[in-house]
This record gives sequence, C-alpha cells and structure tokens, in this order.
Amino acid sequence: MKKLEIFNTEQPLYLLHGMIRANSEGLNETLNISEVFTDENPIKARQRIMNKYQCYVDVFLENKGRIYRSHYLTVLALMDWLKGKTTYDEDFDFDDCDDNFLNIIFIKNPKKQYLGTNDNLHFFDKGLLIHQLAYKSSYDKIKLCLGEEYKFYKQNNFDTGRLAYRINKDSYIREIIVLQTPINYNHFSLEEQNLNWIAPIV
Repeated sequence: MKKLEIFNTEQPLYLLHGMIRANSEGLNETLNISEVFTDENPIKARQRIMNKYQCYVDVFLENKGRIYRSHYLTVLALMDWLKGKTTYDEDFDFDDCDDNFLNIIFIKNPKKQYLGTNDNLHFFDKGLLIHQLAYKSSYDKIKLCLGEEYKFYKQNNFDTGRLAYRINKDSYIREIIVLQTPINYNHFSLEEQNLNWIAPIV
C-alpha cells in the first residue's frame, strides 16, 4: 500500500468511504468510493462531504424512481442494494462498517492515522464514524462518535455555527451535543432504530 504525501498533515479531514453493489433491475455494478475532504476550517470540509454524500444518495434513489425524504426511507428503498455481499482489503477495519455501505468518517490526525492508499482507496487505522448508509448500523455508537467529533471542535475553538444540537438522554447514552447529519436523533424513532432487519443496535 503506497503512502500519499497529501495525508502528511495533522489537519483533520473527512473521508467518504464505501462500496455499493447495485444488482437489481438489470443493473449489476460495484461502485467503490473513497473521497477526501479537507479545509483549514474543517466545518467547511464537513459541509462539502455532506453535500457529496447527498448527491450519491439522490442518484441511487433516482435509479429506483424515488426521491429523498428521510434516511429511514432511503434505507428501505435501497434495501436490495445494501444487502448485497462484497469483500475488501483485510487492512480495512473501521469499527461498525458493513459489507455494503456509504460511510462518513472523521479523521482527527491523518498524519498519525493514515495507513496508505491501494487502488485509489484510502485507509486509516482509526476514525470516527459519524454517519452511515448501510443494511445494518449501530446508531448508538455513531451518536457517541458524533459526540467525540463535537468535542474536537470545541477543544480547538472551531465555530460550528448552527450545526450543533443536543441529543436527549436515553437508555444507552447520556445527553450529548452533536453536529447535524442526515439524521436528527431527537426525531429518529425507536421503531426506526430497532427494526432488526434494518438497523439493529449492537
């Protein structure tokens, strides 16, 4: 795996990383995604990666004849894609990443955490999984990663504007402050989170 100089920095970055195998309705194609977003002000990189993620989701849904309404309905609409089985490099070990997925990962220190690049896929030994489109997701663990991301911003005096909001306390986590993602966890029902065949909590 070769090392790329662009990651020889302590500037935080965001990684859009995923593998989608579309194998329904006459479409049989595997899409590998590994895109890096960085900026002197990481909140700008965050906004760009969220926009790019949404572009991918909109294209996936358009192929199904659907439009975006919510994360939950997106998972339902893309279920046959997300359930497909794929494999990838054994060095890839981000926690809680499923076989078919589209992940948004926050890397605090790329210089320290970067492993290398193989076939244009970028690998890091640690990262905070802050959002995921997948057949199975551990939403409570993602919430904790979001809390750690917000702490990084506060500790380094980055302005988060109006992106921050407080997640109400539940049985798994205490009340925490996070930055917005496509899911507002205060309005993400237990039914949506706990359907075992969509999003089990592990």
